[in-house]
Amino acid sequence: MSETLHSILDTHPDIICRFDTDLTLTYVNTAAASYFGREKPDIIGRNLLAISAEESRDAISKNVSGVSESTPTITGIQHFEEKTDFEYIHWTTSGLFDEGKLIGYQSTGRDISVRQRLTAQLEEKTRSLESAEAELRTVLNAVPALIWYKDDQNKILHLNKAAADSMNMTVEDVQGQNTYDLFGEAAKSYHEDDLRVIRSGEALRGHVEPYTPDDGQQGWVQTDKIPLMDGPDGPRILVVSTDISKLKDQEAILKSVKNERMRSRIPVTPFAIYPLDHKRAL
Repeated sequence: MSETLHSILDTHPDIICRFDTDLTLTYVNTAAASYFGREKPDIIGRNLLAISAEESRDAISKNVSGVSESTPTITGIQHFEEKTDFEYIHWTTSGLFDEGKLIGYQSTGRDISVRQRLTAQLEEKTRSLESAEAELRTVLNAVPALIWYKDDQNKILHLNKAAADSMNMTVEDVQGQNTYDLFGEAAKSYHEDDLRVIRSGEALRGHVEPYTPDDGQQGWVQTDKIPLMDGPDGPRILVVSTDISKLKDQEAILKSVKNERMRSRIPVTPFAIYPLDHKRAL
């Protein structure tokens, strides 16, 4: 290699080394010398396995033996259990060929410790969120009230099992659908109420309205609509409805009974009785 190329490779943060088919090192850059914990003159001409950590030798041998003309590059991640300057290194080992004949190897190692730690943290947070979501889902599904989480376009983002059951559908079937496609003409009224709540920022509570899913049991519900903070995709609203169909039926019966009783108490006006006018009668 030229001196200029050596200078460029020596400033590169990746570990770069070359070795021939019997694993004798022919070139290392400054990062590689630091990785092996030796000076560059002490490395060139040495066997790669002889200067590598004992726990790494099997992996090196396996990677090298896997290189062929049909598989010219092998990659892998090295994890250091004991504390060193590195924790994770991503290795890329490529074969050097001359007219189809393997004449040596070049191996490049990149420190990915920060990336791996961040990935591990992200995976842990993802697991925590999934666990929390599953727990919340269990709680919501145990609530008899009908619960929807919607956007300002009347799209149902989430709902609980009771809400899905009331439409004779599953949660998975309902999520992502628009209320206009599930509740017919009533959806317009629902959406108008949603938008009023979203625009005003004030909750609507105790609103009694007909419940008319295209499929499922129709009736009456008492609804609370609560505006939520705008998300990255726009405003959201939480809708919680309680089925009051039985109460409305009882109310209708009581009203009918009351009206019937009122009608039975109306006094009857008697007919006036006048004496006969005998002269006119004659």
